[in-house]
Amino acid sequence: MLTKDRALDKVQSVGAGEGAKAWREMHLQWEPRTKTRLTGMLVQILTKKFGGDIQNGLESWERLIREFESQSEYKLPDFVLCGIILAGIEDHVMNERIAMNSNRLDSFAKMKSEIVTIARTKAAVSRPNPHGDRRDLQGQGQDQGWQGR
Repeated sequence: MLTKDRALDKVQSVGAGEGAKAWREMHLQWEPRTKTRLTGMLVQILTKKFGGDIQNGLESWERLIREFESQSEYKLPDFVLCGIILAGIEDHVMNERIAMNSNRLDSFAKMKSEIVTIARTKAAVSRPNPHGDRRDLQGQGQDQGWQGR
């Protein structure tokens, strides 16, 4: 393990051959299981904004949730996770679609799957095609009509 500054001092203070003890000391120092730390983690989860690359945002948010749940005795219920997602989606069109389908998307897994599907579809539709123009789903290009190419 490579350390420097205060972490190096902490490792050296426990003595040679005491790697597990050094790791435990560093863990207690920089990742304490205090209510203040858990509250901070929860605030990060509750105030997450999903903009730009929403799939990447969901993945990093899920990592925060796993860390919170593993370090506390709490498990966030699905309806809370769904509410946080709805409140945090910055893309108004996606937010509206998710909200309109909230009866069907009654679990975090279903809501996440729908968001990923929408994001992938938007990315695929916005990609230029090999013909050099963008075609909509009916085959009509933005620049010209499709003439049997």
